Amino acid sequence: MKRLSLFIIVLMVCVAHSFAQGTAVIKTSAICGMCKTSIEKALSMQKGVTASNLDVDSKQITVSFDEKKTDVNKIRKAISKVGYDADEVTRNKKSFAKLPACCKGEVKMKEGGSTGEGVKGTKEKVKKGCCSSEMKKSCGEL
Repeated sequence: MKRLSLFIIVLMVCVAHSFAQGTAVIKTSAICGMCKTSIEKALSMQKGVTASNLDVDSKQITVSFDEKKTDVNKIRKAISKVGYDADEVTRNKKSFAKLPACCKGEVKMKEGGSTGEGVKGTKEKVKKGCCSSEMKKSCGEL
C-alpha cells in the first residue's frame, strides 16, 4: 500500500512538472496594429511559446510559454530580432530599419490632420498606428 501511494505521488509530481507553463508580461516599443502582427507572428514561430497577445495601447505583450522549451530572455530576444524593444533588451537596429515608417513613428501629419504624438526633439507630429490611407501607402499596403 505504501508503495502504491508513493508511486501515485511521484507520478503526480512528474505530470505536474511536465506541464510547466509560464507567463510573462513584456513592455515593448510597439505603436500600431502592424507592430502587433509582426511581434505576435514572430513569437508564434518561437519554440515553446504557446500564446501571445499584444495590447498596443499599453505596449505590453502577454506571453504564455512552456518553461522546458524557452524562457523570458529568449522571448525578449525574439522580439528584439523583429525590430522592437523588449523590456531592457534593445531592438535590433537592422531589423528596425526594415520596419514600415508607421511602425517607427516617422510618418508626419499633413496640415489639418488629427493630433498625434510629437516626434521627440521636433515640433512635428505623427499619427498613431497604420489606420489612415496616407500611412498605408507609406507602409506599402495600398
